[in-house]
Amino acid sequence: MEVLKKNNDRRSLFIGELLNIIESQLQQSVYVIEPYEERLKAPPGTPEYTTLQWTGKDVEWVELMKALYLSGCFNHGEITFKELFRSFSDLANIYVEYPHIVYRKMRERVDNRTIFLSSLALLIEQDMEKKDNR
Repeated sequence: MEVLKKNNDRRSLFIGELLNIIESQLQQSVYVIEPYEERLKAPPGTPEYTTLQWTGKDVEWVELMKALYLSGCFNHGEITFKELFRSFSDLANIYVEYPHIVYRKMRERVDNRTIFLSSLALLIEQDMEKKDNR
């Protein structure tokens, strides 16, 4: 009987230690997950899940976002570039770490500093022309 009690005590100690390890790991995982929690939530007014994925270049994304910001067409212009950029980036599943550096490089371009926006305007014009000539 005494041997049985000792075995049960050892099992209890082992299970207790195992539970402490598991609890410790769970607490550590919270610290890892917390910083990303906000990025996992959908921005207000957007679907919970989106398959939208920006597949263009980072520089094109920054160019587009800067143009939208400067247009003032969101929140009556009462929004920072950072807020607009983050909201749209979350929606399109893209992460550009330093958009201000990308924008600075765009400003250093010699000929056409808005290559992407110019190509978008050309695509729309061509589409209209094609549909007008049907």
